[in-house]
Amino acid sequence: MRAPTPTFGLVCGTHKKMKHSWLMAVLGFGLGGSALAQESGTPFFNAQAYRPSIDSQATLWTDDSGLGPSQTWTARMSLGYAKQLLSVTSAQTGKTQFLVDDVVQLDLLAGYTLGRFRMGLDLPIFPLVTSELQDGQAGLGDLALDLRATVVDAGDSPFGMALATRLIGPTSTVSLPLGSTGPGYEASAIFDLQMEAALVALNLGYRGIPATQLDAFTVDDQMIARFGVGVPLSEDFGISGDLGSSLQLNQPADNVANTAVEGLAGLWHRPAKDWVVRFGAGGGLTEGIGAPLMRTVLSLGFEPQADSDLDGDGLTNSVDRCPDKAEDMDGWEDDDGCPDAKSPVRILVRDPYGNPVDDALVQVTSDRGEPLEDGGPQMAIGLVPGLYMLRARAKGFDDLDEEFVVEHGEAVDLVKAMNPNTPPPAVRVTRKAIRINEKIYFQTNKEVLKPSSHKILDLVAATLIKRDDIERVQVIGHTDSRAKEAYNQRLSERRAQAVRAYLMAQGVEAGRLEAVGKGESEPLDARETEAAWELNRRVEFVIVKRRK
Repeated sequence: MRAPTPTFGLVCGTHKKMKHSWLMAVLGFGLGGSALAQESGTPFFNAQAYRPSIDSQATLWTDDSGLGPSQTWTARMSLGYAKQLLSVTSAQTGKTQFLVDDVVQLDLLAGYTLGRFRMGLDLPIFPLVTSELQDGQAGLGDLALDLRATVVDAGDSPFGMALATRLIGPTSTVSLPLGSTGPGYEASAIFDLQMEAALVALNLGYRGIPATQLDAFTVDDQMIARFGVGVPLSEDFGISGDLGSSLQLNQPADNVANTAVEGLAGLWHRPAKDWVVRFGAGGGLTEGIGAPLMRTVLSLGFEPQADSDLDGDGLTNSVDRCPDKAEDMDGWEDDDGCPDAKSPVRILVRDPYGNPVDDALVQVTSDRGEPLEDGGPQMAIGLVPGLYMLRARAKGFDDLDEEFVVEHGEAVDLVKAMNPNTPPPAVRVTRKAIRINEKIYFQTNKEVLKPSSHKILDLVAATLIKRDDIERVQVIGHTDSRAKEAYNQRLSERRAQAVRAYLMAQGVEAGRLEAVGKGESEPLDARETEAAWELNRRVEFVIVKRRK
């Protein structure tokens, strides 16, 4: 600094022209140092504490741990205005002037997410900076590279956590304290908590910058903290609040320039699927470095969102017709995302041996006889609460007529047996399958056939050899649901293979038989009862191709 020049006391971030002698002595700033900065064009430190977040979801300033869609770019353009950012007070005359008065700042921000990692860039541009001590200026600010790793994803639990670092390059071309003389960095931990509708976020970190000696005061490393709350009021509109602070280290605790605290109230609106407009206003709450009299921020962001599940029913909002009302997952129209006014009714009309009556014509009517639904032996329909009639007709079977009741919100499983009016053969061919009047039994948890099942399988083989019009048959194994799904699938496949091998040994051509295992995926009776499990454990012979 140049010794002969007058000395100013620096009142940093204040908007009050305070004249107390103790405040004038807080921080010495020589006019020679200021003149040197002007002559060299080199800024000495960045008095701007605020910087917009690259990809915060619910606030303007406070970062959160949220992850956007992987391998996706986001971009924001943030335009801000700050008033009376930094003032100096003459130790000789007591006159206060603003070294940084009006600041118009445009931040161009971009981020790229890859898995749990996000990298970003922040390029600040100053279209206009005014000063009561220097001419107005325009130029670049300090370019920053921002890296974040999400440790705990708030999408998996209410609590989220991330670690972030920001590398700051001395690229500023403004010869006012809006840039640094050397590289700097920030390291911070990010915490957030989803509290019903509100997202609460906290950032705690450390900012390392080149030390600048300004007479009695050293601008050096800082502790930083940010706290934000965002509350969505609808799917495309919300409000937010932010508090940001920085604490100068290596200075007496009672120094008024040490601590800058600033608040911002904001709102956001999503006018289109991938675009967000944000606005905020606030100002300094203390008189430390970087706390302005006032600040306003307006930003436009391109921010594709991961498809969320607002009502938690397992269907993402893009396919959920009722995104704010959970699907009741009762087996009836569960893929539309809306709770059903109707209750699911599942119907199986079978013979006494457990086989669906393939040729049955089934009709559901109201209690007044009005026809509501027609179908085959296996049906799934939705009905409002009330009294209904089930009617089933099939050649060779007695008519079936039974009443049933549907309660609101309760699934109904109707498994009804039709009685044959003449004794059926042990093996019969229907239009869909070869049906048998006995079960095929295996050793427990094995694919080994019990000898008691050989007789019925011999009859199946004889039928296939006789009926050369049947070109190909699927031998399908089914299990109940009492073991793990993968285990049941493998067991059903092995059992189907065992039955196929037995039929081939009896003379059925291999090309006419296909073994298929379906595990527990196609139960005849969806209830979890002993009777249902017994019915669901079965082997079927489904005709898939006939010769013309």
